[in-house]
Parts: sequence; structure tokens; C-alpha cells
Amino acid sequence: IAPARAPSRSSAGAIVHSPGLDEIGGDVPADVYQFGRGTVRRWRLEPAQFDVRATREDLVGGSPAENAAALRAILGGERSARAEVVALNAALALLVAEAVESLLEGLLRARSALKDGAARAVFEAARSRPTKMEIA
Repeated sequence: IAPARAPSRSSAGAIVHSPGLDEIGGDVPADVYQFGRGTVRRWRLEPAQFDVRATREDLVGGSPAENAAALRAILGGERSARAEVVALNAALALLVAEAVESLLEGLLRARSALKDGAARAVFEAARSRPTKMEIA
């Protein structure tokens, strides 16, 4: 899938696979297919290398109301295993966007943004904008 995805209209991106997930989990390695600048790179991300550890039970969702409450808690600075997984996924997004030079730098920035409320402010600003759907 990743090599076929690379030539799209996106200038950069990543496809992530952890067993049973389409994102970085907290208890198993993730295969990352990162593309940008005409290249595709496959690499393995080990959450434990960044002291991120979360079981599937830590990440399991619930009803829409429960999931919304979990998101509000994480964006409100909650310190938890699930918040660490969110930060690691955000770190990858920052790396792909070339906003940071390393995954560790991205993780530190993401943790800081969650702790100081910056992530919540961005979320609320995006939520308040009208959306425009593009049909391909």
C-alpha cells in the first residue's frame, strides 16, 4: 500500500501498522512507511524505546460520549498511558511534516503541547472552523 500511496497529491505522509491497529500502539512495534520528497522509507518504531507503554486495555474506546471525554481529558493534560500513545502518534506527524528533526524531539513537543494546553487550543480552533469537503 505505501509505495502506491506515495505518488499522491500529498507531499509527505506515513502509513503506520501495528498488529491489529492502523496507528502506533503502546505495547507492540509499529511498521512505518514514510514518504516525502520522492522517497519511501520503511522503518520500525518501538514505543518502549521512548518509554511509551500502554496495553490494549489502556487504549480501548467506549461510547461516543466516553471517547469524547477521553479526548478532552488528554487534551486537558491528563498524564496516562493513553496520553503517551497520543503524544507518540503526534510526534510522528510532526516528524513527517518536518516540524522536528527526530521522533524524540517530536515526542517532547507533543508532550509539552498536551501539558500546557496548546494542543487543546489547536483542537478547539479547528473544531470551530467550518469544514469544506473536497470530492476527488
